Amino acid sequence: MSKIEAVFVLKTVERCNINCTYCYFFNKNDQSYKEHPPLMSEGTLFQVADFILNGCKKFEIKNLVVCFHGGEPLMQKKDQFEKFCLYIVDNLVPGLKVSFILQTNGLLINDEWLNLLQKFNVNISISLDGPKLINDKYRIDHAGRGTFNRVRRKIDFLREHEFYKLKGFSILSVISEFFEANEIYNFFFNELCLNNVDFLIPDNTHDEKSNFSENQLGNFLSELFMLWINDRPQKISIRYFNGILNRFLGKPYYTYGHGSTKELECLPLVTISSDGSLSPSDEFRSTSMDFMNTNMNCSSSELDELLKHDNFEKIDKSLNTLPKDCASCLWKNICQGGGLVNRYSAAREFDNPSVFCNDLKIFYRTVSIELIKRRMSIDHMIENLNKEAA
Repeated sequence: MSKIEAVFVLKTVERCNINCTYCYFFNKNDQSYKEHPPLMSEGTLFQVADFILNGCKKFEIKNLVVCFHGGEPLMQKKDQFEKFCLYIVDNLVPGLKVSFILQTNGLLINDEWLNLLQKFNVNISISLDGPKLINDKYRIDHAGRGTFNRVRRKIDFLREHEFYKLKGFSILSVISEFFEANEIYNFFFNELCLNNVDFLIPDNTHDEKSNFSENQLGNFLSELFMLWINDRPQKISIRYFNGILNRFLGKPYYTYGHGSTKELECLPLVTISSDGSLSPSDEFRSTSMDFMNTNMNCSSSELDELLKHDNFEKIDKSLNTLPKDCASCLWKNICQGGGLVNRYSAAREFDNPSVFCNDLKIFYRTVSIELIKRRMSIDHMIENLNKEAA
């Protein structure tokens, strides 16, 4: 399949105004931020822009996605943000479209920023891990104080902005052991009246102890799924559920890092640090830092060279190779091994089932039973369970 989309995650700021205890970037094994400038310089910004645009031209990309990440990207200087976006927009080759995404904790949102983001039609995603008592267990500031009340006020502020109250925004929420399905669903979709929440399974590997009790994650996903699917026809999007349903229905699941890349229409995700250094998807910081170190920089390398690097090829091979222990599993073509990071161990790298394997089986069983109740053909389901990845 030809690739028509490219996604670049820009770490324009490698510092943060809060201090989430679970943060893989500041509070786990990866300490590379200490070697990088806190803010991407204007010169590096333009080198990054040229690297992206040249790569898209070479691969004849149709859809370019630029995600401003961090750290906290709203700590960037506004004039530099504007210059970068203008440069990208003004230098798009014919047939190439760009979408900008901002992943933020929301605390620095103000009218000046929102008007600038509106200018480039930036999609905003705010990090929030549920109601106050849950969010504030992990999402704290540098003084140890919870961030919920401040983020909640910024969400209300965002909704008052003339452009974003119509465009909307999304929430990114990391599932924790404190999540209870009814409480979480009611909070996000009834109290906050959101229609787009992306729930992330934590980036646990086999080399660290999970905070979840036995079957807890699987039961949570199952209960949340039942609340969601029975709440139709409300237009509520939960990306993970959408993707798994697609797999059950024999359709592609377009999320990099979760199974075969053969069905994906995008190139491997590329992370660009504040010094211009190039690496795979940020989530691999939770594994061995060897996977993040390419010794390549946007100032001296091209995208096609980067994607031939051993680290990218090893990740791609692992995504397209089931762990040996998954070969006889009923759910192998739905799961495809689960999230690649969750398969990692220092001893066997990615040749392990997901650290959440039993939980995923509980969830898949729930989905399959519900689809049969909704008159999905058992023969059709069996066909998709047995079908090789596209």
